[in-house]
Amino acid sequence: MKTSHIKKWLKFIKVKNKINKFGDKNQNRVLLTMTDGLGDLISRWNLVDKIVTSEQIKGNTVCILIKERISEVYKFLDTKNTVVLFDKLENEKNVDKLVKELNDLNSLGFRKIYHLEFGGNNRFLRLIKAKESIAFFNYSHSEMNKGVGKLINVFPEKNIYFDVQNYYYELFKEKSSIDELTAPLFGNLNRGSVEKVNISIGVGANYIGRMASSKKLAKIIEVIYQEYPNITITLIGKGSFDQEYADEIIKNIREGISIKNKVNLFDTQELINQLQSSDIYIGYDSGIYNLAFRLGVKCICLAGGVHDRYEHDGISTSVIVIKSKTRIENKKNSYYPYHPFLEELDETLVIEAIDKLFSNQEIER
Repeated sequence: MKTSHIKKWLKFIKVKNKINKFGDKNQNRVLLTMTDGLGDLISRWNLVDKIVTSEQIKGNTVCILIKERISEVYKFLDTKNTVVLFDKLENEKNVDKLVKELNDLNSLGFRKIYHLEFGGNNRFLRLIKAKESIAFFNYSHSEMNKGVGKLINVFPEKNIYFDVQNYYYELFKEKSSIDELTAPLFGNLNRGSVEKVNISIGVGANYIGRMASSKKLAKIIEVIYQEYPNITITLIGKGSFDQEYADEIIKNIREGISIKNKVNLFDTQELINQLQSSDIYIGYDSGIYNLAFRLGVKCICLAGGVHDRYEHDGISTSVIVIKSKTRIENKKNSYYPYHPFLEELDETLVIEAIDKLFSNQEIER
């Protein structure tokens, strides 16, 4: 076991020994913990909606533990009396603050906890107490399975939506198809005229090792513009890194190509509107990519890996994933920190993907 791993679990034990006993579990209060990213939250949307509705029908109050930076998207979920609690635990280094935050949560007195994180996020969540607890089986961090009342099986080699489907069935004994779980959210798409192709390009990813450099993405955009000169291109993203990356693209793009840089300029509603008005979305594996997919937008995912549980081409014909055929150790390549496959990508593969997604439409080139 790595030294860093040992330190993490020693800290966990220290915090565990300090927290107070939990509150009265006879209260009608349940908790949903969802402290991972936007893409994971979007993929569980139907499951969350079903849990919230079923618990409220029983007269229970539903509390949701979620990261503040992505909480805005949940204003679109009809939660009625749902309380949203902002997660402050994941990166907390101060043991005393951790203990206080956990004690504050435990004092609320939850009867049931639905742990909805897919992976090894926040081990401290397991210190929130309840009479009943349900969670996805954690195959990467087996320690986190201890003490959970009911573990839901997951399928590491399949798309993430199969895990959602299984959780749904285990809770409600109702079958929900992958098509139902991936159906477009928030109403009909607001498509513009096909004479003017609207392409949204996401500039961020869940980590930099799944990205190409800004110079490479600028080159891809130039080739797209060469093949489709009658287009509108909009860069979208969130955060300071995405902003700097987008600024570099603008600097590296050749003259004559007009690009709208909307990074950090959209709130959640405006971002949804932008995606819904797009003919196609191009980007790396990210929360916005997953949001575009759930909005029913045609997507091209520029993926570096061999297999990823968010490669939605296996469950939808509206997604094309461009990826390497062999696994590459990212830290051992000359393009580090960017992905070598994406840095060497033949730009015409993106054009072929666009052509395929537009094959049933009359698009002017």
